[in-house]
Amino acid sequence: VTIGGLPAGSVACSAGGTWQLASDVNVSSLPDGNVEIKAAQGSGQGSAFATKDTTAPAVAILAAPSINATNVASYTFSGSCSENGLPVNINVASPLEAVGPAPICTGSAWSVTRSMSGLNSGNVTIDATQTDANGNTTTPPAERIVLKDVTAPIVTVTTPAEINAGNQASYTASGTCTVGDGAVTVIIGGLQRTAQCMGTPAGSQGTWTVSGVNVSGLPQSPPAVQITAKQTDAAGNEGSGQGEANKTTPAGDDTTPPTVTVTAPPIGPGNQGSYQPSGTCEAGS
Repeated sequence: VTIGGLPAGSVACSAGGTWQLASDVNVSSLPDGNVEIKAAQGSGQGSAFATKDTTAPAVAILAAPSINATNVASYTFSGSCSENGLPVNINVASPLEAVGPAPICTGSAWSVTRSMSGLNSGNVTIDATQTDANGNTTTPPAERIVLKDVTAPIVTVTTPAEINAGNQASYTASGTCTVGDGAVTVIIGGLQRTAQCMGTPAGSQGTWTVSGVNVSGLPQSPPAVQITAKQTDAAGNEGSGQGEANKTTPAGDDTTPPTVTVTAPPIGPGNQGSYQPSGTCEAGS
């Protein structure tokens, strides 16, 4: 008997007219694919082919955003796979498990939507594997660790001062924010500024301030000037606060457009993946 050209030994033909090798044969050196097994007895011989497949399916997790208040009840994540028509086995734990039907690999891709409401907050581990028809399983599993945070930042606008002739050229607004949840975007009657959330420790109430904002171009009240502060954390949860200030001065006449320039360095192999033009602009506008 030979297996893929490897000598596999000789065996007696039983009284019933059958044969079977008495010991296993190491065929690990044979390449994957069709393997021919030959048996010869005297001048007679027979052969058959066996398929060798020792390649594990390839699976990847390509899209798994943070879990936040918006997507926690219907969270979608996806990836690629190599065994079309077979399921992709998904395990989600934090350490509670989100159980659901396995998606089928179609067009070398998979996607699944599950509720993550029952999982603990913090890091959530997502594993994905496939097992092919010959029992090969993805090893190690494809893995992605994502953040679950469904708590939005708490942001407020402290009662704004009236906008008058004395402060309209350099107006200040302030409020509170959640420390560690990113910068605060402040919009004063359409004028947008960014403020850092100051304080410690993370998760505590901090403060934000924008100053030197020229609001003389805003129309006189009524209506009052709307002031909005927004903060978006790492998981994508957004908190916002509002306030309003009366403006007692009319909008100033300004017929001169801001002067803006652009400096555009050449784009080459070294900077095409991280290109950064710059320029000049009118401060306060």
